[in-house]
Order: sequence, then C-alpha cells, then structure tokens
Amino acid sequence: MIRRPPRSTPLYSSAASDVYKRQGEFNVSLFPNPTNDKFTISISSREEQSYIVFILSVSGQELKTLKMINQLEIDLSAYAAGMYIVKLVDDKGEQLRLFKVFKR
Repeated sequence: MIRRPPRSTPLYSSAASDVYKRQGEFNVSLFPNPTNDKFTISISSREEQSYIVFILSVSGQELKTLKMINQLEIDLSAYAAGMYIVKLVDDKGEQLRLFKVFKR
C-alpha cells in the first residue's frame, strides 16, 4: 500500500484575487485586485500578531517592506502598471502567503 503525504494548503494561487484560510488560524484577504493605486490586506486571526509584508517586482526585486497587525493599505501609485508579488511573513519569519497583485 502506497501512502501519500497529506495535502498542504497552497502558498500561491494563480487567481487574481484570493482569500485564503489556514486551518482556522487566520483569514487573509487582499482587495481590490486589480487596483488603480491602493489595495488593502486584511488579516483576521484568533491572536493579535504582527506580520511583515514585502512588495516584490515580478523579477523578485524587493520594492517595499511594511509591518502590519490587522489591516494595512498599500499604495502602489509610485510604480508602473503591471503585476506585483505580495509576500506575507509572520513575526517568526515563516512565509504564510504569496499573492499576485495587478496594478492598472
């Protein structure tokens, strides 16, 4: 009998806008996506915790690093239209989510 490893929650989705759930620990939403200039990341969790948000170009260049607790509005008005990657990391350095954000 072949045993398969348990499925894990994907860290990356190809959908333009995503809401993720990680085993009931917290919910993350990013909206609006696509955006004209500003978008919001909102986290609801059982415990208040700080997070680090990295805004990356599609080539992986780090453009912004921000700290947040529950909700954060991010302004991309200084950047050209296109796709950006948003990486969410907890205060222990564990990567939690990756999002694609499209700026018009």
